[in-house]
Amino acid sequence: MTDLRADSMTGEQYVFEERTADPGSTVEGERWLRTDLNSGDKLATLRVDVGGSTLDVPVFPTGTSEDGVTEALRVRVGSQTGYIPAIADTSAAGFPQLRLQHDGQVYGYHNEQGVFAFFDVAISSTNSPVNEGSDLNVDYSVQNTGFSANNTQDIRLQIDTVEEDRDSNITLSPGSSTTGTLTWTTPSSSAGTYNAAVLSDDDTASTSVTVEEFTAIPDSVVSRPADNNDASTTGNLGIEISISQDWPSIGCQISSNVSGFSTARIYDSSESFIDSVNISSLSAGDTFTFDNVNLTSGSNYILTINNDGSTYTTGYFDSPSTPYTSSDGNLSIVDGRRLDSGTTSALPNIVTVGDIGF
Repeated sequence: MTDLRADSMTGEQYVFEERTADPGSTVEGERWLRTDLNSGDKLATLRVDVGGSTLDVPVFPTGTSEDGVTEALRVRVGSQTGYIPAIADTSAAGFPQLRLQHDGQVYGYHNEQGVFAFFDVAISSTNSPVNEGSDLNVDYSVQNTGFSANNTQDIRLQIDTVEEDRDSNITLSPGSSTTGTLTWTTPSSSAGTYNAAVLSDDDTASTSVTVEEFTAIPDSVVSRPADNNDASTTGNLGIEISISQDWPSIGCQISSNVSGFSTARIYDSSESFIDSVNISSLSAGDTFTFDNVNLTSGSNYILTINNDGSTYTTGYFDSPSTPYTSSDGNLSIVDGRRLDSGTTSALPNIVTVGDIGF
């Protein structure tokens, strides 16, 4: 056996193992070979030792005559010169892919991550745009696309190359993945467009995000009459409002007879979902806010409370005379709404809306 170590590659151990060529034999590493390579021409095997697992890479003598074979990396084996072939078509190979580097250059053993741990990151979503002073959240996923080594890395958030947050010590086994959220608390007077990048030690994903100039919340407040009834239900019930000012965020008060609820939601007038708030810790009479929803003047919106499909007690005013309008005329409660099966003629669950709860 000729024991050689490849300098300046990855820091892992590499060993050349000489073998007697046998055209009729099958070697584990030869599963990777192109069909137009003859195992009888093999000069040696480059054995990659990674965390106790081994992968055999074939080394062929220079001057091998098979058509279409490209040299990826030349190596010395004893007194001879050999090369590792670049394999262009790997569709039927059924093997993990390996990338070899030397002196900062990729010499071309395929074009994907391979035997070593590689933390591949992707950005799944953000809550952009946000107002100045609000939190910008970047949701990410990360997968270890290597096949033979566990690894632990930090996942970092950079805004225009400045680190703003990190999730530390994420450990992934080969093929496993996880998700997370990184947050940038935007400063005041920071309106603009930024590059948000999520980084591992191996990979970077980026997207453009926007911070908008803070818009003051209008002073309008409107209430409907207090509850005069209640009922057990699973319904997604609430009120429809009409606004004549822009509302970056809006507050609500839970009516007096409601209990056992978990979630408040806001929709546009076509019943398309906008946002939700967990209110399971609140009680009747408490207030909550829908933040950074950016409601547009001249539009209607639907505000609801329910228990995510389970039974709760709805409180409602059963004899409404709508609309109920704020003193400045800019905000109105115009109807009661039920967004699952059925309808309602009452005004359920929310008694007051507007500049409250902030």
